Amino acid sequence: MAGMMGEGDAPRRARVLVVDDERPMRRLLHVVLEGEGYEVFEAEGVRSAIHAAAALRPDLILLTWACRMRIFYAFLTYIRVEC
Repeated sequence: MAGMMGEGDAPRRARVLVVDDERPMRRLLHVVLEGEGYEVFEAEGVRSAIHAAAALRPDLILLTWACRMRIFYAFLTYIRVEC
């Protein structure tokens, strides 16, 4: 399980943000990752993904191969500037 130390040294699950424009793929990854003990969040497009990343501060952002290149580059730009 992906445990991390959080507030008060209480273990917390690692957060994963799954970004894909296809809902079935997001749901599949959500179920698999959650079954492995991760706290999973989903985003469909560039705007929702950037807002989710800013609010959640996930440990991992998973951009599936099916994502359009514009999503990938938008994320790289955001991460580079904001994080």
